[in-house]
Amino acid sequence: MVSAKPLRYRSVALKAFIERRREELRAAEDDMERNASRLIASVTPRPTPGPTGEFLLFRKRQVVVRKFREMIESARKEVIMSASEMCVVRGSRLFIDAIRDRARAGVAVRISTRITPQNRAAVEVYRQEVDVHHTELGNRGTSILVIDGNEVFICHWNPDDEDLQFGDDVGLWSTNPGVVESFHTIVADAWDRGIPADVALSETEVRDRPDISGASSSESSRSQNKP
Repeated sequence: MVSAKPLRYRSVALKAFIERRREELRAAEDDMERNASRLIASVTPRPTPGPTGEFLLFRKRQVVVRKFREMIESARKEVIMSASEMCVVRGSRLFIDAIRDRARAGVAVRISTRITPQNRAAVEVYRQEVDVHHTELGNRGTSILVIDGNEVFICHWNPDDEDLQFGDDVGLWSTNPGVVESFHTIVADAWDRGIPADVALSETEVRDRPDISGASSSESSRSQNKP
């Protein structure tokens, strides 16, 4: 077509016509693909994020211990705990009654800890009520408490001593499903790998029992090995 009035037309080379038409069809195809992608995105449901749960931070010994006890008291199915050495000692005075109450209500209570001379008496108190396992590595200065598979409390005791009131402790509480499941696996694995407390305590008694000479069996063994 030539720009003139009236309109006039002139022929175009066949090859040029084919190239121009090919370009027009490609542009139309690209436009259709873009429109199709937008339509698919508008009707395809997007994956819904899972629940994130809650996170709360607790500071200072009395506050951390209070939360620890409240969680135990709220248990309906399971209490599983990996306790630091001295957490067992403090717990034997601060929340053993809550543990006893939950155990008698049918809640499965399992506790793993590193049994040492410092916490041996406290372990004896616990194992009258619930199952306790000895883990050699233990949680030095840290306790992990999981309740009913729904909430977790990770506590760092600073210092991990016998004091019931004073400590610059920190505890992280969460109901995030992924966090809870991960720590539940850690604590359950520590329990499964542990040794029943009665076995661990009886082995310790044998090692420390005096022989006829008045020395403990461990001391006697060492003396026999001296040149």
